[in-house]
Amino acid sequence: MVSALAQQAGTQTFWAALGATLTGWAIGLTIALVAGVVLGIVIGSIPVVRAATNSTIEFLRPIPSVALIPLAVLLWGTDMKSTLVLVIYATFWQVLLQVLYGVRDVDPVARETARSHRFSPLTTVRTVTWPTALP
Repeated sequence: MVSALAQQAGTQTFWAALGATLTGWAIGLTIALVAGVVLGIVIGSIPVVRAATNSTIEFLRPIPSVALIPLAVLLWGTDMKSTLVLVIYATFWQVLLQVLYGVRDVDPVARETARSHRFSPLTTVRTVTWPTALP
């Protein structure tokens, strides 16, 4: 295997495939991170939205991304689109759930203090919710 890897490492095809894989991985992680953080803060901050989306999140979350590989290949082939769908799906749920738990863990006293000081929703997210949800 090591000799085969050494042979492949000397070809342009290997490096092109590696570059495409790393590009798909980086783009997919970035999209999942942004979407998961934004949706997690929005869903977690509004109790009605949290209650309305909880069953859908809990239904879709346990579906493994490996199970979607045949579907992605059938729908989009083996190009970058199917790679992005799989990477985004696999990582989005991890980010979303952690942000939801972080937002739920915000101290009610801090939230009420921000409300009593008439912080805007954006300021509340930036100064109260985000620092708590970040770890």
